[in-house]
Amino acid sequence: MVHKLKCHYPGCNKEQENKQNFKLMDEEGASVDLGFCKYHFFVVMGGHFKAKSIKITKQITDFELIGPFKEVEIAEQVMGAREMIKLKSDEKK
Repeated sequence: MVHKLKCHYPGCNKEQENKQNFKLMDEEGASVDLGFCKYHFFVVMGGHFKAKSIKITKQITDFELIGPFKEVEIAEQVMGAREMIKLKSDEKK
């Protein structure tokens, strides 16, 4: 059985396709590679996001993505609005 990993972006359930390296906020000099779907891979690149380690058990550590989620949400709304205006103007032609 193949276990497919999900995108690390909060709320996304798509499969990982690319990995991005993030500096860990809670461990000096450490970093982690997290996997993302095609879309969120491009959203998180650029150094604005970081990661934080979360101990689940003594042997298992998970990672939380820390970033400007509100700013990304606003940018997505603006991009969506621009696309809708473009679609509506194309329909009138």
